Amino acid sequence: MPYGTVKVDNITFDQGGADQNVTASGIYRAITSGVTVTGTISGAVLVGTTTVSGATVTGTIVQATTVQGVSGTFTSLTGTTTTGTTANFVSGVFTTRVSGATITGTTAQFTSGTFVSLTGTTITGTTISGTTVSSTTGTFTSLTGTTITGTTVNGTTVNSITGNFTSLTGVTVTGTTANFVSGVFTTQVSGATVTGTQSSFTSGNFVTLSGATATFTSGVIASGTAAAPSLSIVSDPNTGIYSTAADTLAFVEGGVEAMRIDSSGRLGIGTSAPAELLNVNGNIALDTVALNAPKFLQFRANSDGTGTPSYGGITWYNFQWDATERAEISSGPDGGVAAGYLAFSTGSGGISERLRINATGQVGIGTSSPNRQLEVSLTTLDNFIRVNTTGATKSGIEFSNGGAVYSQLYFDNTPPYDFSLLQQVATGSLILGTNNTERARIDTSGRLLVGTSSARLISSAFLGGGGAIAELQVEGIALAMGSFASNRNDNFGPYLALVKSRGTAAGSFTLVSNGDGIGALSFNGTDGSAALVGAAISAFVDGTPGANDMPGRLVFSTTADGAASPTEAMRIKSTRIINFSNAPTHADNTAAAAAGLAVGDVYKTVLGVLMIRF
Repeated sequence: MPYGTVKVDNITFDQGGADQNVTASGIYRAITSGVTVTGTISGAVLVGTTTVSGATVTGTIVQATTVQGVSGTFTSLTGTTTTGTTANFVSGVFTTRVSGATITGTTAQFTSGTFVSLTGTTITGTTISGTTVSSTTGTFTSLTGTTITGTTVNGTTVNSITGNFTSLTGVTVTGTTANFVSGVFTTQVSGATVTGTQSSFTSGNFVTLSGATATFTSGVIASGTAAAPSLSIVSDPNTGIYSTAADTLAFVEGGVEAMRIDSSGRLGIGTSAPAELLNVNGNIALDTVALNAPKFLQFRANSDGTGTPSYGGITWYNFQWDATERAEISSGPDGGVAAGYLAFSTGSGGISERLRINATGQVGIGTSSPNRQLEVSLTTLDNFIRVNTTGATKSGIEFSNGGAVYSQLYFDNTPPYDFSLLQQVATGSLILGTNNTERARIDTSGRLLVGTSSARLISSAFLGGGGAIAELQVEGIALAMGSFASNRNDNFGPYLALVKSRGTAAGSFTLVSNGDGIGALSFNGTDGSAALVGAAISAFVDGTPGANDMPGRLVFSTTADGAASPTEAMRIKSTRIINFSNAPTHADNTAAAAAGLAVGDVYKTVLGVLMIRF
């Protein structure tokens, strides 16, 4: 039968007027007053009501200022306030708030809400508070709850004890635990534990911050300890960074401090009390993996050369004894800031410079101003340079040019322990001098020249006046050119030995032959172009020599006026016979005087008799 029409101002279903379980159903339109039942209110459309309340309120479309019920199921719920224990709806649009123990729906839009549990595909509102808020997509000005989870949450403030999000975007996120895949925050993230794959925020306050990637402008974390650093590795919780005191950072490995930056900005490695900007307790190695790519330790100074300029250096101390410097390597300007020196200093109870290399590569030992490639200067000790060796056969100094050795000064460490000064260049001589003047040299032919730098050709008595270059030549302007003195407490005096051998090597004792010259004293004078023999005393083998048998004769020769070579004047034979075979022949004393012989001159007569001019 068809329904009729009931028009009343108010319909009230309550305990005093009807059964509590009355169910009001049907289509209600333009109800100007409220509909209240203790049972169930259901209908296809509830429009224009001020209040719809009941134990269960269900409908396809409900539009009311206030909907109250223990449970509610709606396809579409629109109004200012929705309150109830459970509300299930496909979509909801609310001007003021939605509140209830459990609100479930596909889409909810409201200004504020307070829930035990709020679940939906899309939840949008200004302020939402509840124990559990779960949604696929949520956009809020303020979201607060014990547990907030969602795929995408956008809001100004999100506060929760626990939160799990795929994407969290907002100004401030605060809570005990927040887990998200990605998050972008304008201001800060703070909480006891914040975990995520990616997080980017301006600042944060955390007890624990962990995740695959965390990027932030500033963060405030706990100080931590060596055993539990405030920033650590997930798989290695006792390795990380913590703060030991105000303005101090410490880096720990395995719960043990390895490095520290103190409040003065000093870095200590292996020490917790750095005394300089970098203080290392241990060894330092500069390694390189790339081939031909060495590493350098650089000291960069900013010096204008005034005051006490320095480019820095390396200093050694022994803190076990005291804090006094023991050694130092330093550098500074050398004649201007464009050049530098390197100085080495040592000492006991203070250091003094011992060696310096100046800007031109000159080395000074005991002097800071070397003028040669190597200069040694000492004031308190005898100035010696020692070349010591053990096991080697020689020790000394080599002089080379372009890698080729030109000369050597060395000591032979094997018997007979010779000391050698060798010139190894064919065109060079060995020169000795005093007072900056050459005094003697050994020339390239091995001749010893004293007082002259070049050997000269000297006429020889053995060569009949012919020339020879002597192995020993002494020249000078002094009256006494040579002397031999023997100071002995016996009957021996000095002597000059002239030795002849037919051998071809030094030290030979090959037997000489009869007639061999075995020595001569030649007296020469220069004629303007050559040194000619004026007189000579020569010694010859005078007989057949043998073992312990060396017969000899002396020949006295002079050079006549107008002659170029000497002629024998007298000889003393091995038989000690004096021979004057070359004495002039005169008839008598008168003839000898007429010939110009002086008193005492010896001549011979035509009969071979020796006579003395008187």
